[in-house]
Amino acid sequence: MDTKSLKFLVDVGVSKKAEQWLHKRGYDTRNVRDLNPFGHFNKPQYS
Repeated sequence: MDTKSLKFLVDVGVSKKAEQWLHKRGYDTRNVRDLNPFGHFNKPQYS
């Protein structure tokens, strides 16, 4: 398996530095902070 095909969903408890480290090495990363800025899944997201 090609390790660069791994994808990471980074939780809010993980530092931005760790996320940047993964991204810099070519991994596909997304973080919960950007996907759900309200921090709760039941709150509406506004455009």
